[in-house]
Amino acid sequence: MSGKIKLTTFPADGERKASLRRFAIKNIGPNPFWNAQRYPIRPEKVDALRESIRTTGYWENIVARAVGGGAEIAHGHNRLEALRRELGDDHEIGLIIRDLSDEIMLQMMARENSENWDTSADFEIEIIRSTVEAWADGRVQLELPGPRTPESNLRWAPSFVAGGDLFRARGRPYTAKSVASFLGLTKIEWRRAGQGT
Repeated sequence: MSGKIKLTTFPADGERKASLRRFAIKNIGPNPFWNAQRYPIRPEKVDALRESIRTTGYWENIVARAVGGGAEIAHGHNRLEALRRELGDDHEIGLIIRDLSDEIMLQMMARENSENWDTSADFEIEIIRSTVEAWADGRVQLELPGPRTPESNLRWAPSFVAGGDLFRARGRPYTAKSVASFLGLTKIEWRRAGQGT
């Protein structure tokens, strides 16, 4: 392959632009909020994706942000692993590159993988944990609890315990509602998922 990077731009989100850029698979990293130990690659999904890649090719549908000389993907960890196994680390693939904040990276990972919420509580727990940890580290912004929020509803990041005082002095306050709002879990979405109101 030539040393040139093919660059194609197209409009996305009003004034924001995205570009299609090629990267060697070895230079593509995971979403910084994805934890491989707590939410591992699913072998059955990787196998299905590998078969799809062999049959129809790679569709250049992974959104990422450029970081140094490589990229971090917002979603598509199973797809990236399938590409790695099918094509090898040195093969170049196209990624949709956008200027993505930590908040958007976390939200995109949650929403693009939301189909897993129907079948696996593990992903829901992982994305909530990632959100609370990112809030504790100051990497994302959550809605602050109001002054009349009952003490029993407050949590202090990085803790997950409601009403717990352990992290009050150095933690950041949040509620289940502020995490749900950040992740886009509206009452309608909760009802569809069978979670009630």
